[in-house]
Amino acid sequence: MAGVDLLTGSQAVQSPFLAAFEVVETFPLDLKILRREVSTRGLGPLEIKTRGLKKTPEAYREQLRPAGPNPATLLLIADHAGASRAILARRV
Repeated sequence: MAGVDLLTGSQAVQSPFLAAFEVVETFPLDLKILRREVSTRGLGPLEIKTRGLKKTPEAYREQLRPAGPNPATLLLIADHAGASRAILARRV
């Protein structure tokens, strides 16, 4: 997404300055959809990273209430045009 500092590619890049994530699925940044996905997939603990958003990861965590046994990462991003997406990922 334009204006968001994420390096994407089909293969992982090895660097001590980067963290690699495998994308599982993408969603619109809609709390109702994300709550359903977190619950259905039994996600938790949930690492949440935000880029270009005003809310903190902690605020999103309170709203999503992850309580499941399956760890995951949510990358919540907004570009300068205001488009918002949620990327469900796992660390590699």
